[in-house]
Amino acid sequence: MNRRETHSKHHTSAQVVADTLAIYTGYGIDKSKLLIGFAMYAKWFETPTTLEQCPAPHIGCDLATVYEYPGNGSDAGVSGWVTFNTAVADNPAMVTKWNAIGDSEQHDQDAWATTALTDSTFWTWPSEEDTLHACEKSIGNAGGVFIWALNQDSVGSPHIKQLQSCLGIA
Repeated sequence: MNRRETHSKHHTSAQVVADTLAIYTGYGIDKSKLLIGFAMYAKWFETPTTLEQCPAPHIGCDLATVYEYPGNGSDAGVSGWVTFNTAVADNPAMVTKWNAIGDSEQHDQDAWATTALTDSTFWTWPSEEDTLHACEKSIGNAGGVFIWALNQDSVGSPHIKQLQSCLGIA
């Protein structure tokens, strides 16, 4: 999921990882040369779409907003990310919205990813369980993993702990 999308989708999930690995190995790249990156952040996109127009899990819905300026591709300021460690986040208004998601989050069991649609904002992120599942399903299809970035996980490092569990690292 990026600023050029016109319909909502997961920015990361077990399925996104599998599909991406298949693309690269399809080009003949040896899987031992590939790394899987695990996100320690949620992505958000402002949208005029309502809950009635886009029921859970809020995937495939019209975003109908320009996220980058045509011609030069610069950021229009209506999309971005919030790190799970909100102490290092640089957008206080979005941290407040992130903290208010609460019961609005929807786990997509088919994709192993999580979304929410609140206050005209579409959110997409991996839960701790999503991270573990993506790692377990894909680790044999890549040479290793990396994390976007160590200081961005929540207090207590729940996502990183799931990766440690998957990789057998104490």
